[in-house]
Amino acid sequence: MTLGAILALRPVAAVLTILTRVVAPLLAVVGPVILARLVILPALEPVLAGLLAPVLTALVVEAGAVVPVLEAVAPVVAAAVLLAAALVGLRLLAGIVLVAVGAVALAVRAGALTLVLAVLDLVLEGLAGIAGTRLRPVLILGARNDAEIVFAVLEVVLGGDRVARRQRVARELGVLVGDVLGGAADLNVGAVGFV
Repeated sequence: MTLGAILALRPVAAVLTILTRVVAPLLAVVGPVILARLVILPALEPVLAGLLAPVLTALVVEAGAVVPVLEAVAPVVAAAVLLAAALVGLRLLAGIVLVAVGAVALAVRAGALTLVLAVLDLVLEGLAGIAGTRLRPVLILGARNDAEIVFAVLEVVLGGDRVARRQRVARELGVLVGDVLGGAADLNVGAVGFV
């Protein structure tokens, strides 16, 4: 590759660096929630329908048998919610499982599969909200690479200016940033006289 071709790729590399620093944490948190809503919930619908259909007919035949029904259905819903929570990486599993078991109890009393699916969708919506809350500090505070991102942007901006390029401002900026990030500050300023 020629020097011109390498210099032409520098802005692309800077943009890719910025995108990977910002988009990767976003996808790491939001991606599993989207996956759970698009894949897991539709996959659970036939399973829950198959499990709840005999249970709901047993409820019609034997009115008042809510506790055995809850014991039969709650582990399935709890496992589904635990799977969704594990995909998102949350540590609030106990609360999520309690919400799921309460939703199953409510659905069994109401006798509606739609309610179970709606509550599971609400739980996943809550997971998305919590995931967004967890992601916000990462995006605001950033990581340890903020100086690298700023330097890459400055290289692109100053590299396109012919005066700055001739004066080698970007290289001097690299030396400055390297000195600042390189270690402890040298505070030896010598003798200072007070007048």
